[in-house]
Amino acid sequence: MSLWLAALLYALGVWAMLGPHWQPLPKLASQLDTASFGRAWAAGQVIVLVRHEQRCDRSSHACLGPADGITEEGDHEAAALGAAYAHLDLARADLYHSPRARTAQSAGAMFSARSLPREWAATCNGQWQQALRDHKEAGRNLVVVTHSECMGRTLKALQVRAGDPGYGSSLFLRVGADGSLTPLALLDAPAWIGQWQPR
Repeated sequence: MSLWLAALLYALGVWAMLGPHWQPLPKLASQLDTASFGRAWAAGQVIVLVRHEQRCDRSSHACLGPADGITEEGDHEAAALGAAYAHLDLARADLYHSPRARTAQSAGAMFSARSLPREWAATCNGQWQQALRDHKEAGRNLVVVTHSECMGRTLKALQVRAGDPGYGSSLFLRVGADGSLTPLALLDAPAWIGQWQPR
């Protein structure tokens, strides 16, 4: 058997093992089932994880404040994200953020003082998913401005294959009656903002 054929068979074997369990997650706004999402939001069945905006200490752009916070550019995009989220009925949601500077500034630009700092929103350990369930009130949605590590841990736990969530990305999850989490979409900031722009 030729080397290339052996490699191909090996790759197909790996795909056969992983394929049924790992599914790609839609990233584009056009792939978000807005009708289904609207019903889930109205029923208070949604958890949204939002990654903080552009870190100042990893960018050449001007800082909004301290070096461990976000850039001025990130602040502008966070405000645009907040305007997009304002199209949802946020009275149906509890808003929290990690108390780190970059998440606090992002949440402030998005939701003003409506978002509350919580240490659990920055603790991306093995109890992360349970923390989400514990702070998700029945009949209310939960929006958490957090970190890429927390979002990545969620994607891994759900066995969803996706790239690293970019700055301002939003991961939408539906919570089942049994507490199970179903991924709805992972939208980058421009896609979510564009969802609400006139066409």
